[in-house]
Amino acid sequence: MGNEQQAGGAAAVLVVNDDSVIRQMLRDILGLEGYSGVETAEDGQHALAVLRRSRASYVVLLDDLMPVMGGLEVLEAVATDHALAKRTAWVYLTARSQSIPLALTRLLTRFTARTLTYPFGVERLLRAIEEVAASLPAQ
Repeated sequence: MGNEQQAGGAAAVLVVNDDSVIRQMLRDILGLEGYSGVETAEDGQHALAVLRRSRASYVVLLDDLMPVMGGLEVLEAVATDHALAKRTAWVYLTARSQSIPLALTRLLTRFTARTLTYPFGVERLLRAIEEVAASLPAQ
């Protein structure tokens, strides 16, 4: 788990969302698009545990607002862990269209993350994954 090749040669994918329906829908869509072994986490704390127990590179589809630990807190934690930061790429999923806090904006810029606002289409999602995956070290 976590070391499988993905569509387009990209890294493993981790879907982080507290809504089980959205988690499963994204996992299913990515599976249909050729991504295998997509992992999921129900909050940021679980996501960090998944990322830290593996040495694989990941594209992380990270939801903004979640109980336990939200997207901002995840990015703040990764910002303090250089090794983890180097092997993760981020697609930030949010319902906010204009009210993104400055601290979050700075982290999204630092990590060259793509932001998708709900609702978004499959093509936009796939393009965002491909774009951020290009920044990861070769597997």
